[in-house]
Amino acid sequence: MKTYHSSVKGWIRLLITAATMTVLTTVSNLVQPELLAIPMFTVTPNPPSRSVLEGDTGIFKFVVTNVGIEDFTIKDVSLIQHSVDASILFLTGDKNDEVFNTGLLDENKCENHVLSTGGTCTFRQEFDTRDLHKDKSGTNFGEWRILNAVETIPLEINLGKATVFVLDPGATATPEPSTLLLLGTGLAGLWRKRLLHLFKKA
Repeated sequence: MKTYHSSVKGWIRLLITAATMTVLTTVSNLVQPELLAIPMFTVTPNPPSRSVLEGDTGIFKFVVTNVGIEDFTIKDVSLIQHSVDASILFLTGDKNDEVFNTGLLDENKCENHVLSTGGTCTFRQEFDTRDLHKDKSGTNFGEWRILNAVETIPLEINLGKATVFVLDPGATATPEPSTLLLLGTGLAGLWRKRLLHLFKKA
């Protein structure tokens, strides 16, 4: 009797395992080709950020890199929603120190370019700045983000993003993110030493 029940349980486990493997294999066969067909790429600004004096123009290079396993075609390089305003985003600081205009230059003809694995293509994005209250210009700055969109075939859309600091004439250079990180780490270290000292005294 025990042998019979043991045999039935064994068959049930075998059937469940077989059914599970069948379902997983079917799902894998359905999903995997679609995943392989999706290009993976990055849009990297060079440099990542730039400081300009109010009233000056500036420019970034954006590098599209195929980091996937298949070739793809760059269908479109454009401003966000084909609108200048949507491609300019205020972040922080003095909003009067602004980026008010931006445009793309595709001199390397990235559009309609087939990008192989590991391949790159570079385009440029220009921008204009101004101070809306120039007569009250001081020592501060406005921090802005400019954006663009790259669309490929097969369909994938990725954004290029860069940071602009619009400086008043008397403004000092803004810290880079790495400098801020080091500053924060240093302050944390000082606070740690201070707390240890207080605990020892207690």
